[in-house]
Amino acid sequence: MNAQSPSNLVAGALDSFRHQLAEVQNAGDYTDLTITCEGLEWRVHRLIVCTRSEYFKRACQPGFKEGENGCIELKEIESCLVSKLVHYLYFFDYHSELVDVPASLCGISLRADAPNFTKLALHMAMYVVGDRFGVQGLKDLASKQFSESLLHDAPNWEHEDLVNVIRAVYDNTPPGDYGLRGCMVPILRRYIVELRTSEAFTELIQTYPDFAVDVIDAVAKVDLRIAASNGEEVDGKDEAPMDPTDNDLLECYSCDATWWRHELKCLDCDRPLGRSTDKN
Repeated sequence: MNAQSPSNLVAGALDSFRHQLAEVQNAGDYTDLTITCEGLEWRVHRLIVCTRSEYFKRACQPGFKEGENGCIELKEIESCLVSKLVHYLYFFDYHSELVDVPASLCGISLRADAPNFTKLALHMAMYVVGDRFGVQGLKDLASKQFSESLLHDAPNWEHEDLVNVIRAVYDNTPPGDYGLRGCMVPILRRYIVELRTSEAFTELIQTYPDFAVDVIDAVAKVDLRIAASNGEEVDGKDEAPMDPTDNDLLECYSCDATWWRHELKCLDCDRPLGRSTDKN
């Protein structure tokens, strides 16, 4: 029998530990804290949740009744989101199944006939949960999932759906937090011509000045960087081309147009991006 490499042994041990941790968490063995929400409860371990979440860390400090009586009741949050939060704290991931999801999340009305739209709202909600409970890793994961879902599914949406998503993002995130807000710009660049004739989009611009500023700023930065990378004069002075090691810009495989990496597709011919701007 071939001896396993040290890296394989470590990977196997970690996988075994994850299974054991799942069994302990599911069985409630050795737990010392209970989280309750909407009549449901989760028996957890302070060592896990308090080291992973700033909210639970503070709640379990001396002087707080929640830490002293070993029970934390969560309000103004759906139990399905608490379940996914607890799972993330243990396993660094959350399930995106649409089981027991309420009629709305983050102000977005969910539709049974649009599961992908519902998943997008779920990722948005988990981002908000990560912010509320002080779990940066959850915010990062939810942002990535939100961005991928947005770029993949947005072409199938009605413009009203996109406006509703933008509104929900800006309603549920503070100014300066671009984990979700930054995901909207690539989509807007693709559909700005169609959206500019939408009354709902016009109302959105008027109602959310932060959104209007973010769009103008993001588009301007992209155009300036593309111009600078081509050695063009920017703001009355010559800007040096971008360092060829900077991979934020990609070229279109088909027409050689240069676009911001997060566009994913060429805005001229709708073909995939992927070729580095470094031609050396």
